[in-house]
Amino acid sequence: MPTRSRPTVSVIVVHHKTPDLLRSCLRSLTLQSERILETIVVDVAPGDTTLARQATAHLDLPRIAILVLTQNRGFGAACNLAASRARGDIFLFLNADTEIDYEAIRHLADVFQRRDRLGVAGCRISETARDPAPCRFSFPRGPLRILRNLVKYPSPTREGATAIVLPVCGTEPLRADWVLGAAMAVSSVAFLQVRGFDEGFFLFFEDVDLCRRVARADWEVVIVPLARVSHIHGASTRLYPSQQIHWARYRSQIRYFAKHYGIIGLVAAASDLSCLRWRL
Repeated sequence: MPTRSRPTVSVIVVHHKTPDLLRSCLRSLTLQSERILETIVVDVAPGDTTLARQATAHLDLPRIAILVLTQNRGFGAACNLAASRARGDIFLFLNADTEIDYEAIRHLADVFQRRDRLGVAGCRISETARDPAPCRFSFPRGPLRILRNLVKYPSPTREGATAIVLPVCGTEPLRADWVLGAAMAVSSVAFLQVRGFDEGFFLFFEDVDLCRRVARADWEVVIVPLARVSHIHGASTRLYPSQQIHWARYRSQIRYFAKHYGIIGLVAAASDLSCLRWRL
């Protein structure tokens, strides 16, 4: 049996007003630039690309491009725009507030090379060098469970009740229902088959929704423990009032549960005015 060729990787970085973090992210990519076909930065702060251009200047990254949205239509729309221009077999989506460890791209490419039906591969994420962050999850158990938890666990933080966080251990890929979109590698074939991110999600839940649709299309979703990424959680959202972020999460929450669970999901999600926090 002939050996499959190593897949090519298009790195897609979504940037929003954090140029120093963007530069750190891109600098981490230079350590493995020979494994990258191209790097596409999408700036979602319309009207001023100066910061993004300064952050990308004088870096040893071949084939780097900056795309600018005329208006900020959200994370999913930014990723879709870049994916429509990308040529790689794998789309590696990164937040600008991440730094990818040396050899991480190699480990991701190796897993895709070995698995014919791998759709999504998540990375092992930490918020500091010794502080692992949740990055491998199961789906919520359904709207009826959510409704029951709204009564049983009235506090705004009910991660123990509604989150299903799975451990990340060892060196072999681990199956997941969904993985964190801050550092997510997606087969270009699978991505195009499910028509990319649902742009109805401005922020939050777009990664969950994508993984769900990829799995329904009979593709695998895994986490790759050897592909390590550090992530400064919320670097961009901290630029905005917490109430604005609250409503963005709430709207996406309603859309997600209505889309996948129907009217019961809509009622369950809309009833939780403090927002379900099963995600993080």
